[in-house]
Amino acid sequence: MKINLCTLGNNPEEIMKKFLTLPFILFSVFCFIYPGTNIRISQIDPGRLFLFQSVDCYLSITDALGNPVKDCTHDMFRLEEDYDQEFTAPRSMKKTGFRRGINSEQNIFIMLLLDNSGSMYEPLKTMSGTNVIKIEQARLAVKYLFDNIRLNNKDRLGLAVFNSFFRVLTRPEKNYSGFEPALNNIQKPLEEERATELYYSIVQTTEHLPPAGRKALIVLSDGENFTFKRKTGKSHPEFGDKIFLPADALMAVQKAGISVYAVHFGSGSKKDQSLSAIAVKSGGMVFDAAHEEELKSVYKKIMEQIAAEYLLRCRAGAGAWDKNHVQAVFMPDNSRSEIYRYFSGTVFSRPEALPPAVYLLSALAGIFLLIVLLKIKFENKNILPLLQVLSPAGKVSAQTIVVSPEQVTVIGSSATAALTIAGSPKIKEEHALIAWDEKKSAYTVAGSGDITVNNRPVKTRVLENGDVINIEGTTLVFDQGQLKK
Repeated sequence: MKINLCTLGNNPEEIMKKFLTLPFILFSVFCFIYPGTNIRISQIDPGRLFLFQSVDCYLSITDALGNPVKDCTHDMFRLEEDYDQEFTAPRSMKKTGFRRGINSEQNIFIMLLLDNSGSMYEPLKTMSGTNVIKIEQARLAVKYLFDNIRLNNKDRLGLAVFNSFFRVLTRPEKNYSGFEPALNNIQKPLEEERATELYYSIVQTTEHLPPAGRKALIVLSDGENFTFKRKTGKSHPEFGDKIFLPADALMAVQKAGISVYAVHFGSGSKKDQSLSAIAVKSGGMVFDAAHEEELKSVYKKIMEQIAAEYLLRCRAGAGAWDKNHVQAVFMPDNSRSEIYRYFSGTVFSRPEALPPAVYLLSALAGIFLLIVLLKIKFENKNILPLLQVLSPAGKVSAQTIVVSPEQVTVIGSSATAALTIAGSPKIKEEHALIAWDEKKSAYTVAGSGDITVNNRPVKTRVLENGDVINIEGTTLVFDQGQLKK
């Protein structure tokens, strides 16, 4: 197996995290755009695998404004599988079913994970200009979501909160009698409870959604992961000295087949970059909401997108592969676009048993790699701002680029651009420009072509840590690094 560490990031600590979790990650998602249309695999449900040798693939198709596209037909889609991520010998998966707007007919199981850390009790301007603490605005928006879900008497909404600790208030069940009292009874945390154990809480939430069916996790947070250990200097009362990493959260949602919708709430610049990446890689999306009304609009958009998804049911292969890569092919107007995703072999088929010596050698090799990476862990700290490519829509010239504070970073089709995106006629030579703004003491992005930041179309915008930028289907995450200009 050949690994290019450059594609895993410039920070050795991040390289270690990503590399060591590769054998265990069930899949990764890459999104693309077909002229003005966003396509993504939002979930693959293997619940029918063992009885019927088939899997259900949920596909979300939206226009440039995030509105669902509802008129696609079964002949526009195909699923292929291969042990090789390059799809050198793809095998077509036989379609056994197709449903349009499947989730408007069946139950959707949703967990809402609400930040209840200390910063949520700070004031935030509403749309009318008055100051109301964030938790109250979030509470009203959750009430709006709850009222809409309760009206259709079909979907199931659960609620959990997190700070230093994780607590389930209600599970996604038919009986909603306890939802509003639990929502209204959310209390301000004590001093030691005001940390933000975000990744730990995502891991815990996966235990409270059913094993099969369409499942979604909406995570609302106004900041970044901030551990109990870091805040208090003490071991956590529930899990000791363990530090939960983004890779732990990603692995948990991928194993459970849950798509994450990340909502960055408030007007501050603290935005968890890894939460954005978890959302994109799990088949979900990233949103910004500055106040209660925008938060209501985000919830409405999420529910509309999930309800309008397409279900493509296919027969799974029986190859004995340690990983299966699945390719969803979308073919409107006789054109071809692709989404890639890879799986552990235990999802689609049972790999043949290997000799015990193979497992032993693999374990020893992993231990050796861990020792080597630990030795270089702090040699090259990432201090410069970076753009990391999460999902390319065409051929890109790099997976990670440094954003220089001294010059303009160009993204476009030009061969001289810092990041060249080839293969799309809609990409301009200088499609997007990123530069340091002295007056604002921040990096800004400006587009001569169509770009979105956290699913909002923009022409120019100040970039914040964790912003998800989409340029005609190529998805990037902005990491502001530790640079002080």
